[in-house]
Amino acid sequence: MRTRSLAATLAALVAAVVLAGGGTPAEATTGSFEVPAAPDGTIPDIAGPQPAADAVAYAAGSAEAGWSVRLGLPGAGTRELWAIAPAKGLLVAVSASATRIAVSEHADHCTDCRYMSYVVTRDALSQAPLGGAPVDLVRCELGSCAGLGCTTGRQRFETRLDGDVLAFRDACTGVAHVADLASGAAQPLGRADAVAVGGRYVAVAQPGATPSSPPPIVVRDVDSGAEVYRPTLPAAPGVATLFGGSGPQLAVRADGVLVYVSPAPGGLALVVAAPGLPDGRVLQTVAKTATILGIGAAGVLLRTDGASRLQLVAFDGTAAAPLEIPDLVGTPSFDGHTLTWARRTCATATITSWRLGDAPPAIADLRCPTPRPVRRNLTLPRDRRLPVAFDCPDTARGGCLATARLTAQRPRARRPGRQRCQPPVPAGQRGAGAQPRRTPPRAAARPDRRRALGAPSRPAAPAHRPHV
Repeated sequence: MRTRSLAATLAALVAAVVLAGGGTPAEATTGSFEVPAAPDGTIPDIAGPQPAADAVAYAAGSAEAGWSVRLGLPGAGTRELWAIAPAKGLLVAVSASATRIAVSEHADHCTDCRYMSYVVTRDALSQAPLGGAPVDLVRCELGSCAGLGCTTGRQRFETRLDGDVLAFRDACTGVAHVADLASGAAQPLGRADAVAVGGRYVAVAQPGATPSSPPPIVVRDVDSGAEVYRPTLPAAPGVATLFGGSGPQLAVRADGVLVYVSPAPGGLALVVAAPGLPDGRVLQTVAKTATILGIGAAGVLLRTDGASRLQLVAFDGTAAAPLEIPDLVGTPSFDGHTLTWARRTCATATITSWRLGDAPPAIADLRCPTPRPVRRNLTLPRDRRLPVAFDCPDTARGGCLATARLTAQRPRARRPGRQRCQPPVPAGQRGAGAQPRRTPPRAAARPDRRRALGAPSRPAAPAHRPHV
């Protein structure tokens, strides 16, 4: 695999955007901002973040306290767009574009965890213009929707948003839809394993003949629904997706250029196809754990082997050195012009946006302070619950992160009735108090008269067990 420096790749990406007629990059600001802490001071979880015009859209919160859908801008702080009510096991996913935000919600919990019995209490999909009020497209509370409970631990509605065009797939029915949120026009796309949208194009990975067979991909026109082209190389089924399930991975650009992964020996082939190139071309072979995060005028953003490793692959097959970003949370995103990611530690949570062509933002050191144990030697109490106390520095606003490794040492105890052995004394050197060792005579067995007469025998004294 050919690699080059990250700075050289960024320069090539910006030049390719202009040569491809894509115009200048979106006016997103390069920099970072801190995610506000919860009212109780805890660091929230983060869903997203996604580039949204010159800002970043994301959601922050937790299942117990609820979620807040927000817009943030480096140097200007954040503001809330709307709030999401709490629910047990609530999960939130965010999609955004330069004009709109789409949010999907899913909440489930086990009613009988021993037998893996789950109940789904909420499935919802809503959208809003940037800065506008949200509108529910689908909202299912407990018992109000057919197919409720078909997904546990992941979103029911998988969304893709570009401009005012929203494509989403219902994981319960397997049916995909595409809608122009500005005009209100919508149409079903039939059963699909995955869906992607870019400009006026929507790509659909149709179900294969069997779960293990390659799913065919069709690229359609959003307005008419007519088929534009079908890539020749098959897609790879059963690949981990951004929404927690498994299926084909694909992304489409505003001019109809499509990238997806295809089966390859020892990994996956990253394939690019276009209306004038339906046969496709393999850019390079990537690991089976790679995930497509976004596509732009000159490259594809991948999350490679590690969860904290991002890589840009250009359409000429070259790739930048992987970008290591520790403590990643949420899902990094790339809209062709701007990269966004979020980091969360026990000290703080920050979101960073990087406009291609700008100098790389500094990766702040968010490592948690290292606490010290108050006591290094502990004794296991009778209830066998061992509390371990740590001394956390005052500089840790969100607390400390500690890993305790306990090494148990059982004290050596003497067996009941066993005496300590004394070292032998050579003959002729015994002192006045030394006595020669004698073997006690073996007592002859005598019948127990009390047991013969029916008298109960005296119970044996309980054996002494040393306290551990």
